[in-house]
Amino acid sequence: MKKISLIAHRGASSLAPENTLAAFQMAIDLKADAIELDLRLTKDLHLVALHDASLKRTRGIAKTIHQLTLKEIRALNLETAIQIPTLQEILELVGTKTRLMLEIKQGVHPPQVIVDVLFNILTHFPSPIAGLVIGSFSIGVVKLIKRNEGKLTCIHPIKTVGIVERASCIAPFLKIGVDILAAWHPLLPLEAHARVLPQEIWVFTVDEKRLAEKMILNGATGIITNNIKIFN
Repeated sequence: MKKISLIAHRGASSLAPENTLAAFQMAIDLKADAIELDLRLTKDLHLVALHDASLKRTRGIAKTIHQLTLKEIRALNLETAIQIPTLQEILELVGTKTRLMLEIKQGVHPPQVIVDVLFNILTHFPSPIAGLVIGSFSIGVVKLIKRNEGKLTCIHPIKTVGIVERASCIAPFLKIGVDILAAWHPLLPLEAHARVLPQEIWVFTVDEKRLAEKMILNGATGIITNNIKIFN
């Protein structure tokens, strides 16, 4: 029987605020095989975990992350219980406990700047990491990641992932040779691409056991879920 990976979407986000150290710790405690998180750049080029460009939905603040410096974010963290962690803080928390799936979100900064900041952090992180899966919805960002992955492979284990919500986006990611394809679950089965699919097919976002079982029958090897607890 094939091994099915359980990936905690934005951490254990049904149990704690998404993309926070609390959510990541809960995912570790619940034995997630990997933690998915979103990365965005601040005004002064620090990578932090945040899905939306705006802080309105998750923090109630009508500002975008690219308008704020890390110092300003630290000040916000003192004012609210829902904190915004840096990538460095996440790496320190997770370490070798489980893998990380880093989804790069594009904003006002050019993709090259985002990838350069990311690889600078990862190459200088001194401690072991269980494994990194790095990708994006953007084919341009993933191309840059693949172009730079050689800088990391001798330091930390790394795989690339293409993330898709539309069938038309699958072929470009397969053409550049991503290690993992993460697909919106209604796209499965991926019969049209059967001959060239990578070994790992992850699906999002699956929060019910019955749907997960269907996805596995349709070829999924990884389930990305908000509700990691129900799979324990």
